[in-house]
Amino acid sequence: MRDELDRPLPVELLGSIDTHPQLVLGSAAEQWSRSTTCVLATLDGEFVAFDRASLLAGKPTPVDRWPREPGAMAALTPTGTTLIVAGAESIRAMSGDRILWEHRHARWAVQGVRGPGLSPALGAPPAVSPDGTQVSVLVAGASTRSDDRTVWSTWLLLDTVTGDVLAEHRLGFPTLEVTQRWHSDSRHLTVSRWIDWESWVTLYVDLTEQPLRTRWIRNMREITDLLTPTRLLSLRRAEYIAGTDDDRADVGIHQLIGSQECELARLDVLHLGGGFNEEPHDVRKLGVDHVLFSPGACHLLLGAEHLRPLGRLDYPDDRVGPHIAPLPAGTWLTVDVNEGGMSRLRHWRLA
Repeated sequence: MRDELDRPLPVELLGSIDTHPQLVLGSAAEQWSRSTTCVLATLDGEFVAFDRASLLAGKPTPVDRWPREPGAMAALTPTGTTLIVAGAESIRAMSGDRILWEHRHARWAVQGVRGPGLSPALGAPPAVSPDGTQVSVLVAGASTRSDDRTVWSTWLLLDTVTGDVLAEHRLGFPTLEVTQRWHSDSRHLTVSRWIDWESWVTLYVDLTEQPLRTRWIRNMREITDLLTPTRLLSLRRAEYIAGTDDDRADVGIHQLIGSQECELARLDVLHLGGGFNEEPHDVRKLGVDHVLFSPGACHLLLGAEHLRPLGRLDYPDDRVGPHIAPLPAGTWLTVDVNEGGMSRLRHWRLA
């Protein structure tokens, strides 16, 4: 394995642009892999949609703007025509300055503004399906008891056109870390949540059956991609949670077979040797055959079938950060954080 890890893989720079880090960090990284028209930036007081092609060409062109309430998060539909906003008390869809529909729920506490019985933050950015017809959201649900001020987290699947509730599932206490991933068929979805006493737990949703089928996956792993509808790419971090023997960090692939989970491949970070002992940051599929893994500051290319290391991406400098935003054509984006709060977004492909 050492030979593969030391093998430099040449990369080609396709373009770069100085831009706001929110265009590639956080939820925007997922939007890059889905959208064909626009990418959304979540700034302090507004949401700004940029033309995707102009960004990649180094000439960012805003095409729409919306005011942003404190703590709100949002996502665009793949066509860029509808903005889905998750606010403190509602989920709403907007086109221009028009509200197309609104689904109200119990109030989250806005970040930094707490009150009795309120959760510490908003739920999670909305996750729009690749075909643009559905959106997965987390909303607050209040207890039915008058003497109970507890706010619960509830998962909803909404129709992006009408706002109708297609499915719902009570999740429990709110958490600050949530990762939602759709498969490209728009029929399978994972919602991973980090809970401080249990690590990562995942709600797996299968929309091919009616009524839809859900199941819990409690293996302390964050699901980062769906390689197939039932083959899950995941990341586990050493967390040393009390009562568990949790000193392992690894990348894994698990196959769901009925009610069982079968491990198909695993790559332990400690087995990578020197230079790879930092906390793993991210792992995402790249095209059909590859997986990009960032154990710390470097990026490794893995085979998607068995997670076999193929080499280390040989960037021309050491400014590339750990964040990865794969694009549908098998290219990817990285970001270099510069002084002054701006970032350099760079677009790569294998040479």
